[in-house]
Amino acid sequence: MLSLRSLAQGRIIPILRAGIPDVVGSDADPVERALQALQQMLLRGVRRLAQQLRSPTDVAPSDGGVEPASAIFSQVKELCIEPIDGVLDADEHVFSLFAGPLHLANLLLSITYLVQP
Repeated sequence: MLSLRSLAQGRIIPILRAGIPDVVGSDADPVERALQALQQMLLRGVRRLAQQLRSPTDVAPSDGGVEPASAIFSQVKELCIEPIDGVLDADEHVFSLFAGPLHLANLLLSITYLVQP
């Protein structure tokens, strides 16, 4: 993702100018489509983070503002983790993970906490 490199280099404008690619059509493997959708959400979050860095004054979504990057990254985290029932005892849990997008969402979420006003 070129946007991540631009973010790391502090190059905000190229992130804001770049488009967001579409998710591949229904012929693709469902796992591949899910991964692409998570990557697309991460890219939306990176773009929103770039907007926040460029103009740190935010208006709450309830007051007509836009969704903060942290909310987008939190949604990605939720979508990356799914419990699997019936594998272990009732008090033990097993989860299915999309590890790559989950890790990236966690890293990006930590950045949003560092740059909050």
